[in-house]
Order: sequence, then C-alpha cells, then structure tokens
Amino acid sequence: MEKDRPRLFTIGYSDFSPEQFRHLLQSEGVELLADVRANPVSRKPGFSKQRLAEMLSADGIEYQSWPLLGIPSADRKNAASKAGWEQLLADYGRSLEQDNGRVTAARSLANHARSRVTAVMCMESDLSHCHRKPLAEWIGSRMGFEVVHLGASER
Repeated sequence: MEKDRPRLFTIGYSDFSPEQFRHLLQSEGVELLADVRANPVSRKPGFSKQRLAEMLSADGIEYQSWPLLGIPSADRKNAASKAGWEQLLADYGRSLEQDNGRVTAARSLANHARSRVTAVMCMESDLSHCHRKPLAEWIGSRMGFEVVHLGASER
C-alpha cells in the first residue's frame, strides 16, 4: 500500500462462488461492500441484494447499494459489441466529469471509504467490460485512493 493513501478495492463476482467471494473480502479486511449495480439483483445464487447483505453481515461486512453509480440495463443492452462497450464506458467516465448525482454519489462513497476498508462491487470480472474500473480510477485520481482490483482480469 502506498504511504498516506487509503486503499479502495474493486471486485466483480462473476467468477466466484459466494464462499470464495466472502473469503476474498475477509482476507483483505473489507468492512464495507459498495454494490454499484444499477439494479442489485443477480441470476447467480447468493449475489442479489438481500442475500448478499445477509451473507456479509454474518462476517461483519456492511453491504450498501449505490444504484446511482450503476449503468441502467437498457444502456448495457445497447452495448452488445466491443465498440459499444468501449463507448458505454467512455460515456460513463465522462459522466464523472459533469456536475450530477453520479459525481455526488462517487464523492460520498469515497468519504465512506476513508473511514472503512471498502470494496466496490459489480458483476463483471473482466475490467474491460465493467464500469467499476473508470469509477474507481476517478475516485483514485480525484480523491487520493490507491485502487486495487481483486481477482480481476482484462481479457
């Protein structure tokens, strides 16, 4: 960890079982899981909002949903190609340069992360297809965090 810089973790759950996910968060000392999905439900058992919150609570990890930091389903569906994803993520990054609710939410998340070890979570493990990468990079560069991507790949 870099001196004097708080650490912000990110994690995508798609490659993990609930048990593996919990273990990884515990091993890094995560105290707060910030779910940045616009719609915090999952077809993968154990990763919908309520189940996830219950599972993590048993380990002393607080769960919080941050839907303003997500990308709406309709926008994701329109980004079916590689170029579409790249455009979607570029647009998301630009949205963090505007004065809007997303910026306010990102700043609020960073303030929470200053007092507790925090991981930003979304579904996608591949960082090149996930908005948590530009979000975490924005928080890192603007708010002074070291960003660590847990179990991530860039395919």
